[in-house]
Amino acid sequence: MTDIAIRPDGFRDPTPPVAALLAAIVESSVDAIISENLDGVVLSWNAAAERLFGYKAAEMIGRPIVCLFPPELVEEEASILERLRHGESLEGYESVRVTKDGRRLDVALTISPVRDASGAIVGAAKIVRDLTEHKHNQRQFEILADLMPTLCWMANADGWIFWYNRRWYEYTGTTPEQMQGWGWQSVHDPALLSTVLVQWKGSIASGQNFEMTFPLKGADGVFRPFLTRISPVRGADGLVSRWLGVNTDVSAERAATQLRENFMAVLGHDLRNPLSAILSGVTLLRKTPLSDRAQTLAAMMESSAARMSALVGDLLDLSRIRLGGGLGLERAAQNLEPLLRQTITELATASPERRIEATFNLDGPVDCDGGRVAQLFSNLLGNALTYGAPDKPVSVRAKSSAEGFELSVANAGKPIPSADMERLFQPFQRGEKRPSRQGLGLGLYIAHEVARAHGGTLDVVSTREETRFTFRMPNNKLPA
Repeated sequence: MTDIAIRPDGFRDPTPPVAALLAAIVESSVDAIISENLDGVVLSWNAAAERLFGYKAAEMIGRPIVCLFPPELVEEEASILERLRHGESLEGYESVRVTKDGRRLDVALTISPVRDASGAIVGAAKIVRDLTEHKHNQRQFEILADLMPTLCWMANADGWIFWYNRRWYEYTGTTPEQMQGWGWQSVHDPALLSTVLVQWKGSIASGQNFEMTFPLKGADGVFRPFLTRISPVRGADGLVSRWLGVNTDVSAERAATQLRENFMAVLGHDLRNPLSAILSGVTLLRKTPLSDRAQTLAAMMESSAARMSALVGDLLDLSRIRLGGGLGLERAAQNLEPLLRQTITELATASPERRIEATFNLDGPVDCDGGRVAQLFSNLLGNALTYGAPDKPVSVRAKSSAEGFELSVANAGKPIPSADMERLFQPFQRGEKRPSRQGLGLGLYIAHEVARAHGGTLDVVSTREETRFTFRMPNNKLPA
């Protein structure tokens, strides 16, 4: 154990070799290191302190430390010394100090009590770090955040929110005192707050990103939907040190989406009757004596009108899903094989150069909406014929039992890009354009919704060997 000598000022002196080493460490530190007695008088002052404050050691040793304090913070030192007398240490304590030339510095202090050989506290050791540049950057960030139209905030690792941008207070009509910590709960919809808390606390526990849309109450008392995204900030050790959150008002976007979908519903409905009249008229026309040229033109008109009718049908289905809460089904015990074979015949006629190989193992009827299942199958098969390798067959398999029904469509060709896989079943998504097929990009979306309406699933696996879509649904108990 190192021998200790007690100086008249109460500080301990290690033996000379250790003292020299400690002195070298203190002098080489990039942080200001200062010691003082319990009266607040400076006892030591290293080179970093000289650089930071502009005072030489000879100027500061023996002077009260409060000469570095701005006038409004002079009383702070008495509070610090009182805490030290009780054995407390302070770490990361932020304050302001003044340099020899009068500049104000933002600083972070680590303050520890110094004890003599008997264990009595006789002074303090302070490490002072300049935060001026850090604070400058933080103020720039806060100014930038205040200019943003979104609501922004920061929280500690445990979820305690300590800062909001100006837009937050403008929107909510609250004060910093009301919002500090977990005070934000007061502007949430009570009916959804528990759900928000469960997901947010789950993110805090796991360190994972948070994303959710929920309403926030404005200063006018109106709740508006906000898309909220929260990301963790990690330190060098990989642990979360704080969270950054952004709330974006999506009420205008939702209103625009609603207007667009209402427009599509009206458009689809108003186009259906004229198209039906055109198809009926062309069908009657083709039954009358026509020249070969007129028959060809009538057939083209019929095909175009049928394609337009299918597009309008897709738009109406989209409107039913979005505005009506989902597709309506007319379920009954269905023998699906004739419907599936009819769909194959229709698409094979439109693509005579392609080969379709079908295998059916259907054990009895299936409780479903046969028309909707045929629609799902037509979309999947048409997709395979469009994007599959033209020199390879498309494979169709269907099987059923008392427990369930399964239908799969597979094609060879290039795999679906991973970026496309993520949004494959979203509306208006289209792959590489092919002249053989035109549409709105609703086919797979509607197929997915048909599967969901039946209580089933529609999955896809895409590899270099094949792309396979598989529809599975339970076969509910049929009446005897």
